[in-house]
Amino acid sequence: MNTEQLIAYLAPILATTIIAMLILPMLIKLSPALKLVDIPNERKLHKFPIPAIGGMVIVISVMITSFIVPSLHTLLGNNMAFAVCLVVLMVTGVVDDRLNISAALRFFIQIVCAIYVAMNGIRLSSLHGIFGIYEIPVAVQYILTVIVITGVTNAFNLIDGIDGLAGSFSVVNLTILSVIALITGQQEWLLLFLPLISALLVFLKYNWRPAKVFMGDGGSLFFGFLTVTSGIMLIEKSYAINNPFSVTFMLMISAAVIIPVIDTVRVFYQRMQKGKSPFAADKNHLHHWLIKHYMVHSQATKKLLSMQIIMIILSVAASRFIDITIVIIAQALFILLYTRLLKFNNLFFRWYRYIKTIENRI
Repeated sequence: MNTEQLIAYLAPILATTIIAMLILPMLIKLSPALKLVDIPNERKLHKFPIPAIGGMVIVISVMITSFIVPSLHTLLGNNMAFAVCLVVLMVTGVVDDRLNISAALRFFIQIVCAIYVAMNGIRLSSLHGIFGIYEIPVAVQYILTVIVITGVTNAFNLIDGIDGLAGSFSVVNLTILSVIALITGQQEWLLLFLPLISALLVFLKYNWRPAKVFMGDGGSLFFGFLTVTSGIMLIEKSYAINNPFSVTFMLMISAAVIIPVIDTVRVFYQRMQKGKSPFAADKNHLHHWLIKHYMVHSQATKKLLSMQIIMIILSVAASRFIDITIVIIAQALFILLYTRLLKFNNLFFRWYRYIKTIENRI
């Protein structure tokens, strides 16, 4: 990489970092007046109102940078459908944080955005051997793409429940996407991924326990959509050029999103089993169970982040020797088994403390 290329990548990183460092503290102070604060309720773990503008600040920082750095502006301009949907979802999330719009409306907007990017070339053209399936009809491509994009976007939105979790997952996800972009010759995407990582690191400084700011729905919807659409795009490009690591890339992205996806599927299923709406509020997510297990937010976040990273590493190793379908099933089963053991362990300790309490009274 020559000096000119180095400057081209460093410029948006530095610009976004500086802008985020300037804007974030200011909007934290202004957020109560703007009514962009997360109010505690029965399903939330914080006790006092917290500004929910982290995601909005990150997106604004990158948008301002795009007007300063021509290369980033060109990248977003060449991928206008992708960029528009990201902004629409960020705005949707911010409005939801402010006005608490219905789950049905949020879901509808996500579906429209998924269809829009699919129509503009970001869609799954094949299952690439998962369950032995390769090429699929165009109609199925659109249906599957919409399901995957809306599913991952919602899952990422729902896992944003404790300090540092969504931001840390986003840093890992964007790092993976950056590595894949570099290896597959899609270096121009580093102009977006790397500044977002730098802005996330600024955000995490304020989001770590005790959190002074939350990402908010504007951020979680943005990063969920960004991760899954960028992942689809890079996987398809990798297979198009017959990259020998294409299967590895698929499993890296699968491992990166499997925790929120399987956790959301499990929670939705259990809610519907009880006759409730899948979007009904409760404290049954994996991060809730870790908190119930007497972990503070930072410990729970580190635990889940470690799980994500270890799963990515093991999936990369397995990709060279084990069928892709088996690895993905193993990823899902691991999350389900871990959650079941965590809940069982929590129940055991509750009974243990109950028995000890009775013994002490005798």
